[in-house]
Amino acid sequence: DTDNVAGSRLATQVLVDRGCRRIGALAGPADMTAAQDRLTGFRAAMADAGADCAVLEASSHALAQQRLRGCAFDVGVFTNLSAEHLDYHGSLEAYLAAKALYTEIGDLLGRANVMRGIGELDRLEGQAESARRSYDEALNLYRRTGSLQGQANTFLSIGEIEQSAARKAPALNAYRVALKLYREIGSRLGEANVLRAMGLLHAEDDPETARRELGIAANIYGESGIESARQVVMNEAARLRR
Repeated sequence: DTDNVAGSRLATQVLVDRGCRRIGALAGPADMTAAQDRLTGFRAAMADAGADCAVLEASSHALAQQRLRGCAFDVGVFTNLSAEHLDYHGSLEAYLAAKALYTEIGDLLGRANVMRGIGELDRLEGQAESARRSYDEALNLYRRTGSLQGQANTFLSIGEIEQSAARKAPALNAYRVALKLYREIGSRLGEANVLRAMGLLHAEDDPETARRELGIAANIYGESGIESARQVVMNEAARLRR
């Protein structure tokens, strides 16, 4: 409604006045919680710009319609429960249940993150099969929450474990899925990480493709201001020319 829109604009101006940097804007109705795909892309842009936290108004409509699947909430503030949206929810009990859905989303994402973490530890310890099982469970949980970021990160890890086992075809398949997901959510750094991994995978039998992938990854790192990563990848590409 009009009051919510005015309040959002005032809050934005206060943050800017206090030194916060505006990095973009979500297109669409200002009085609605944005759909998950646009929120995911915007949060990825925030992360790439250096943001490490976000505050989001989560409407009961958005929660009930699962528009916030994939958003993990560390803290939730319950502001009110009144009869204003009973035309949609039907009863106060259903209205309350919708508002409580963010806790379920966060729980599933928390479990997914733990399983992916266990997979990472297993991979580092050389326990490939155990790592694959943990990654599979993490993927199932990420899919249930709609977290494209979590799925992309896990497919990247799966590609790395398959590559370390000299299983090129499964590694390449996993990298391609990760790349598609990172591009879907607009994560340029995620895209660069996958392209670098693919370039190293192609280095031995397809140096031309490897140089192209490494070159794109280096450009993205440079555009993102990560000079050290850009230089490392440029050196990797240069070694292929020898």
